[in-house]
Amino acid sequence: MNESTKELVRYTAKISLICAGFLLFVHLLSQPYVEYRNRLDLIAQIRLVMPKAAIYNGLVAKLPLTHQSVIRVLDAKKKFIGYSITTIGQGAMGPLTLLVGFSGNTVTGVYLVAHSEAQGIGALVTRSEPMTGREFSFLGQFRGKHVFDPFKPGEDIVALPDAPLVSKGICEGVHRAVRVYRRLEHIIE
Repeated sequence: MNESTKELVRYTAKISLICAGFLLFVHLLSQPYVEYRNRLDLIAQIRLVMPKAAIYNGLVAKLPLTHQSVIRVLDAKKKFIGYSITTIGQGAMGPLTLLVGFSGNTVTGVYLVAHSEAQGIGALVTRSEPMTGREFSFLGQFRGKHVFDPFKPGEDIVALPDAPLVSKGICEGVHRAVRVYRRLEHIIE
């Protein structure tokens, strides 16, 4: 290797080390802010399924094989009001990540966190629309359901005609969360 090539390699290595150090500095500096924003986002999502939620009391359990996590939820007076469980259902194009709230023996709400379906499916699932002369919300059907309800499209859930596999996947995801909740609360049929 000639002298100019060696000099170029040394110069490139120095620049790389400086850039890596700068990136590490920015990462360490921004990490607390990112964690704070993630916590605020999680609280906002939990409030969608448990409106009285003020704070959460940390992760109770992370179930690695099922990609589920259980979070204890408290109200403004730091009184326990229920659990929020993250779960996965299977849609037509991939996984559906759901957040399901529970208080007592009832579902307090369901929120579609993420999906890999065709564009517009998320809007279809989450919007309210007139259906059979009344306001209809697919996810709203779950609110108030008992933990021993079947959660099956065509039985106790009105499926979305344009997205039957998504309807089934969300129902299966909610049912998975219900099973975790029943074990957590030791609820026996």
